[in-house]
Amino acid sequence: TFALNFSRPGAQVVAQYYTFLRLGHDGYRAVQQASRDVACSLARAVEELGDFRLLTRGDELPVFAFTTKPEVHAYDVFDVSRRLREHGWLVPAYTFPAHREDLSVL
Repeated sequence: TFALNFSRPGAQVVAQYYTFLRLGHDGYRAVQQASRDVACSLARAVEELGDFRLLTRGDELPVFAFTTKPEVHAYDVFDVSRRLREHGWLVPAYTFPAHREDLSVL
C-alpha cells in the first residue's frame, strides 16, 4: 500500500490541497490576493494612526508587524495587545530573541 510518513501531522497540508483543488488556480489566487489586500489596508490604517512604526507592510506575505515609535512612552505593544483583546481581537505582542530584546512587536 501507498503511505506517507512524516514527523508532523499532515492535516493542514491536506486541507490546503483540498482548498486549492476546490477553488482552482484562479480562485485560490483570488483568495490569497484578497488576504494580501486586507493586510496592506490594515497596515496603512495602523501607520496613519501616527504612534506606530511598521516593520512590514503586508505586501509580500499577507501579514504585517509594527511597534510603537521611539517617542511614544504612554504605552507599549503589550498594552495595545491587552486593549485589543478587551474588544475581541487576539493580536499577540512578542519580544524579539537574544541580541534584539529591545524590540517588541505586534
